[in-house]
Amino acid sequence: MMSMMTMTKTIKFGNRKIRLESNAYSLILYENTFSRKFLKDYDNVCGEGELDIVNYLRFLWTLAKTADCDIEDFEEFTNNIMLGDIFKVLPDIVELITANIRVNTAKKHQARITRVFTFLHSKFSHTQHAEV
Repeated sequence: MMSMMTMTKTIKFGNRKIRLESNAYSLILYENTFSRKFLKDYDNVCGEGELDIVNYLRFLWTLAKTADCDIEDFEEFTNNIMLGDIFKVLPDIVELITANIRVNTAKKHQARITRVFTFLHSKFSHTQHAEV
């Protein structure tokens, strides 16, 4: 059984603070914008499949757009994102969605995200931004 409620959180992302919100509208916005199934993509990123950073970017934008309808479109939004920044907020994205969608597999999803975050952190935490 699935229940929905509104969850909000403000995160620091790069040089800006972004308010994220997860509720039933988030599902509709995601599916209408990307012509993809929200819950299927969420299950894929939390499952044992390949890591798809674009899905995380879609979720991040959707949660930001749910909170603030004036957020720029997806392409412009992602144009201002360093990939290293997305890895830092993965736990926040998953926390909001998981808290919003209460399913029997929530612990499995959280465990997968923890493994992915640990892996990505080990690969990218030592990477410094090159000075130009």
